[in-house]
Amino acid sequence: MNEGGLKDRHRRELKELQAKIQAVKKSVPKGDKKAKKKSVEEIALLQKELSDRHERELKELESLSNEVEHINLEEGHKAGVVGEQHDESVKKMSKSEKRREAKAAATQKKLEQISELSSEVTKRSTEHLKITEHLKSYNLSVYEIAADGNCMFYALQHQLQDRGLPQSVNDLRETAANYMTQHQDDFLPYLVHPKTGDMLSLEEFATYCREIKTDGVWGGMHEAHAISSSLKVPIKILQADVPPIVFGEGYVQEPVILLYYKHKYGLGEHYDSITPCR
Repeated sequence: MNEGGLKDRHRRELKELQAKIQAVKKSVPKGDKKAKKKSVEEIALLQKELSDRHERELKELESLSNEVEHINLEEGHKAGVVGEQHDESVKKMSKSEKRREAKAAATQKKLEQISELSSEVTKRSTEHLKITEHLKSYNLSVYEIAADGNCMFYALQHQLQDRGLPQSVNDLRETAANYMTQHQDDFLPYLVHPKTGDMLSLEEFATYCREIKTDGVWGGMHEAHAISSSLKVPIKILQADVPPIVFGEGYVQEPVILLYYKHKYGLGEHYDSITPCR
């Protein structure tokens, strides 16, 4: 795997860790300080383990790259020693041989692309089937939301409008950003830098909250949590492979239900809304 592929996987794993962290956090009974302390320690351990593994993998990749470079230099030196013989062998290679090699390389690359595409299609199909089964148990169906960076906010807007609580996407972004800013301690420990994996600094957290107000900036679990707390509306998020995440379980209203996908679109995570089956 090259450096770009490794960093892409690391980013996906960081987002998956955030979902796990939210699940751990929401499992703590309200007012149970001992359980909360244990959850904070568990979350810190999860973050450290992932950060350490990412750092180790990046070092291993760097070491492998250096080794390959060293081998290439050695081969280059050998080629210089027997350069004349090497030049002769290159000259003898016919144009047809070069064409065959280029065609074989292109074919191999195409096969790798097909394999990656097939794997992604399988993941997408499996995820769709699992979420469909969840919806059946609630007698619900999918309400499609456009994948434009605002999907979570539009999904919430759709649900809230049905309840007579009209909220624009800009309103919801403002609500999320303001609540997170005012309740910094509830969110800062669970946010990490997407590139380094380190917990955000106070300045970075402030920047994060400001950017949430921007159209097209992706919103996720943290923003759903903030909106639920601010509007006093429970939000339940259904996923394929883990139990539902519920924010605001103590509120008296029926929860807004959102669908969270990891593989629905090639661009990454996506949220849809729901509608009752007819």
